[in-house]
Amino acid sequence: MVRHQQRASMLRATSGLKPMLEVQPRTPVAVPMVRDANHTVPIVRARLNRGELFPLVLDTGGNHTMIGRRRAEASKVEIMGAHGQVTTAFGNRNNTQLGIVGELALGSLAMRGMPVLVHDFGKSALSPALGGELNVLGTPALAAFSHVTFDYRRQQVVFDYAGRFVPPPRERSLRLPLSVTREGHLSVPVTFPNGSTRQALVDTGYDGVLLMSEASLRELDLLRFATGGRPVRAVGPGAEIQGRVFFIPGLRLDGRPIPNVETWTGPLQEPLLLGSGLLRYFRTTFDFRTMDLWLELE
Repeated sequence: MVRHQQRASMLRATSGLKPMLEVQPRTPVAVPMVRDANHTVPIVRARLNRGELFPLVLDTGGNHTMIGRRRAEASKVEIMGAHGQVTTAFGNRNNTQLGIVGELALGSLAMRGMPVLVHDFGKSALSPALGGELNVLGTPALAAFSHVTFDYRRQQVVFDYAGRFVPPPRERSLRLPLSVTREGHLSVPVTFPNGSTRQALVDTGYDGVLLMSEASLRELDLLRFATGGRPVRAVGPGAEIQGRVFFIPGLRLDGRPIPNVETWTGPLQEPLLLGSGLLRYFRTTFDFRTMDLWLELE
């Protein structure tokens, strides 16, 4: 019952609509990642309604699937009429409408009848690999699969709709229980140097290792490390923000130490966030059948 309630919160952004009507095939499908020296986030090539290929970010930090307005218009995405405003990463807040995609294809994998939010990102300074606007496949669609494996080393993502995930040996893997926040974000427990354990959002769409708000740094007695950091301008979809990069002594995942963790802080609301800057060192599997995150050492 708890897992059912958790998954239900992932559908809030689309008023409870199913994440998709059909998936083919239901056997494992490996989708190549786009190689991009500027990003650690998993990017794949996708087609909307059998149109031209475009870059799509697989974003476990996105609590909904979002398609840029220009891409939606070019691919003739059906707009349902409902509209509003959604705030994306780094404070981009523009008009958004609910749409239905006939088919979203990642290579041989086809997801049909998918609700999406069509968002006006405006001008963007994102890298060419991401195109002029951001397109993301979020948690509702990803969690519709039995499990999804991000194999950063082999530069591929494996989607399995119906099969069971076979856990790796425990001596070379970390197992973290996945929870879903009220807003539909995925989170895992992280233990900090002072012994405190907090839930951190797991965000494959975030390039960095660890993001912490200043309030969290203060609560965990880590703010002093930020004062010696270097200023960094972070660029997001249609927005940018100033922050600082520094190192904290480490953290623990599944009881195992991860030393000298690069951390970013700035004027953002997210208290704690783990990104692809960390996940890329593992074979990372989201097992949505059991609600576990597996980090396998290779």
